[in-house]
Amino acid sequence: RYWNRRTQCHDWHPIIRSGQPYPMDNPFELLLGASVDNQPSIELIIGELGDGATSTEIYFDGDQLIMKTVDSSQGNVQPLNDRDGARNLATLSPPGHPGTDRVKLLFQVDRDRYLRVTVEDLLTNEILQDNRIVVQLT
Repeated sequence: RYWNRRTQCHDWHPIIRSGQPYPMDNPFELLLGASVDNQPSIELIIGELGDGATSTEIYFDGDQLIMKTVDSSQGNVQPLNDRDGARNLATLSPPGHPGTDRVKLLFQVDRDRYLRVTVEDLLTNEILQDNRIVVQLT
């Protein structure tokens, strides 16, 4: 999940496509920069994207039951690591600043369906995480 500056809301960027064979031959590479001044760490929320479809929301408005059809162009998303401690991928030292790419993420799915990530700090050329398990995919 990332902050979409154009729409001023969170959005999702596909990393592993549905039907992707695993273990993967080549990792998926993603470059990220800091989003705020003096950013101390890189956090990512990983989710599984469902099929784009319509769903129905049901709720009460006062005493009236309301049914609303919602068209989800991106589909339903099931967050997989949206809890304390699981979102933080790496600490940045020195802290990051917007405007340049700061980390390179290499995502891989192993034979047991674990999504793994290697995080390289582009400023210091250090490996901050090496083949770390992020989550097991379903």
